[in-house]
Amino acid sequence: MCADSCKLEIWLDCRFSGTDGPAPLACDRRLLYSGATPGKRDLVCGAGGRVEDCDGKEMGVLFIGSGGEVHKHALEIMGHVEWVILQADSLVPSGALLAASSRHGTRLAVVLSNEQHLEDFEPALARTGALVVSDDALLNKAMVKRMAMNKSESPMLNTVCGGIFLPAAEELKLVTVESVEVVSGEADRVYLDMISMLQDGEGALVGSTAKALCFIHADSGGRAFRINAGPVHAYVALPDGRTKYLSDVEAGDQILMVDLGRGGGGAPASRSVNVGRCQVERRQVARIRLHFDGEHSQLFLEWTDTVRLHGRHASEDACYPLPITQLRAGDEILVHWASTSPSRAVHAVHSIPSEK
Repeated sequence: MCADSCKLEIWLDCRFSGTDGPAPLACDRRLLYSGATPGKRDLVCGAGGRVEDCDGKEMGVLFIGSGGEVHKHALEIMGHVEWVILQADSLVPSGALLAASSRHGTRLAVVLSNEQHLEDFEPALARTGALVVSDDALLNKAMVKRMAMNKSESPMLNTVCGGIFLPAAEELKLVTVESVEVVSGEADRVYLDMISMLQDGEGALVGSTAKALCFIHADSGGRAFRINAGPVHAYVALPDGRTKYLSDVEAGDQILMVDLGRGGGGAPASRSVNVGRCQVERRQVARIRLHFDGEHSQLFLEWTDTVRLHGRHASEDACYPLPITQLRAGDEILVHWASTSPSRAVHAVHSIPSEK
């Protein structure tokens, strides 16, 4: 495939910061040093600049040095590897290097030095395979550049997966419910009315912590445009990979919608949908405690049949929309769980168990 025809990827550089904590939802890959435990889409830099995927397959090579040095090495290896990663201060690939990348099918990834580097890089964006960023500020600006370059209606369509699937959505995991208890008193519960109808199988990612965002189906009470999202303290996932407190969501904001129904039972699809109205009401809620791979989290949701998660009872194999009022200890529900455990990749749900 010609390098020009591929989507621009954004990688998170974790070689120096480590891999603890949740990775931003919108990053396509992480770049790690040898010795770290890679996830499904991570790349590991080893001896001699060799770059491998999580299965040890050679994916490319990393060159570090002056601009002239990395240009020279990159031109020499074109056509022999899938990726060439370049790290040099304020490097912008030359026209000759970009042309060689397109001709030979070897994609270029460039480590960004700072925000000014990103600005200077803009003329080469359309012919570059990936931008490697190391902090949130640079990540957000790179996301904006990518959206503007692709002129897409939805930023969720500008991902490594060919314009349909998000790494964030693909990595939904079946997480065990420890307990469900109705909370005494009432909470300030938020529902989000979207300006578009939501389809069967669509929902938002919501949670009390950013590391455990639970899939919440669209309302089943006759308002298919509504997400009953939970109390004001909870986070909701946004299309650019960030989260936002439900209390801060406003009309006009875009929310990430994950669609379990598309893709023929494979990885979920996703899109971004605008909020038309936010409504806060006093309602009774329940606390759901969750457990996964030695870690714990929780979320609060309104205690009503119309609020549905996606999962299965302990005695069942198939997943389906599961009202919170039917949830019991031992059941499993789908969660975007940013676990730090070495075994996290083993439990990722890359296809959704078929419904009843």
